Amino acid sequence: MLYIISNCTNGKKLLPNKCNLFRNYRHNIIENVILDWRTNLKNSSNKIKAKDLYKGVTWKAILDCEKEFNIKFPTKLLIASAGYGLIDSEKMISSYGITFSRNQLDSVNKYCLNKIWWNNINEFSVNEFKNVSAIFICLSKEYLDATNNYIEKLIQIYPDKVFIINVAKKCDLKFRKNSLNFDSRFNLYEPGTLINLSQRVLRWLSKEIVKNDLKLDHNILQEYINNFLNKFENVYTKKGKKLEDTDLKIMLNNFMLKENILSASKGLTLLRKSGFSCEQKRFHNLFNNLKKEILKK
Repeated sequence: MLYIISNCTNGKKLLPNKCNLFRNYRHNIIENVILDWRTNLKNSSNKIKAKDLYKGVTWKAILDCEKEFNIKFPTKLLIASAGYGLIDSEKMISSYGITFSRNQLDSVNKYCLNKIWWNNINEFSVNEFKNVSAIFICLSKEYLDATNNYIEKLIQIYPDKVFIINVAKKCDLKFRKNSLNFDSRFNLYEPGTLINLSQRVLRWLSKEIVKNDLKLDHNILQEYINNFLNKFENVYTKKGKKLEDTDLKIMLNNFMLKENILSASKGLTLLRKSGFSCEQKRFHNLFNNLKKEILKK
């Protein structure tokens, strides 16, 4: 069995009820919060398959990975959820509002350490992994930090079968041997934001593994990745491509509506790291004007 572990996304097709919003929990004792949280999720009547709850380009990329890997391997998608812990994507769940991401209204870290919450909420034992051919882990930094101890246990059991998608400049040293390293040069092949870079590179890798019958071996896969990224070495050093206002507005619209980026400075940073250029004043004017239009709707 090939496993994919991906974090959930903020975008959901169903709105959560008030009892499933973390902002409404005020207990001082974490055990009580966990108990109330689980009880409210369990008692919620409006349930949907986990894989059908989430939406957006980031989630679509993960579903594409599952579909692609399934061509060659029996594949199971698992979701690292701040609301439920690690769950099978086929599990029936309720919508909820809670996240390991920082500075959100429903952020766990406003209340306790992400790692402590994960250790209490997760009920999916490492012993539930069966007949493992590979485990591909595609998590944001906050979710990777929260699940740190859990991933360490997986590596202890399956040292050569855990592959962690890493798009950061530096990876966690204890995961170094299990990391598959990418960087933003990938955006010169497939333009996009850094927010969903991990999911997009795994989608590309899944296609390459299936198409070229690549062995699930860390050294072989990393060499293949390096050879691919090196094709863009010269292009990477050039000044970013300029966009016309119409094309830039389309990209900004995606930033705001699909990726929930509402800061012009953050948007400009992502634009430039995606291989495009724009003068700061022009970008801020377009961004802020478009933001006003969207908020009026």
